[in-house]
Amino acid sequence: MINRIGGQMLIPESITVCFLFDRTSGHVVHRHEVVNLSGATATDKTNIESEAYRLAAVQGWDVSALGALVLSSHDYSTEKSYKVDMTSLKLVELATNRLVRPGSKEGR
Repeated sequence: MINRIGGQMLIPESITVCFLFDRTSGHVVHRHEVVNLSGATATDKTNIESEAYRLAAVQGWDVSALGALVLSSHDYSTEKSYKVDMTSLKLVELATNRLVRPGSKEGR
């Protein structure tokens, strides 16, 4: 990902993502990405998680039912859908490409 502002090329130094998932099913319900550009102060894992939970709550999610998994952008693809394996707490690729609300029939 390379962007330009005022003719200046902006190259990400790192991209970190926080997946919020239903703790009972492992379905990912919210994804929050943080892009750190060269020269910027890196955001720590705790702040990334906090902001992901805050934004999910604003969108109407019951965040008390959600777990968090913070990863580097190298560990997933934005073109794929995932769930979290509840034993290993690792992402598992799904065949579909959509989010599922906790407690829905699809989330079970």
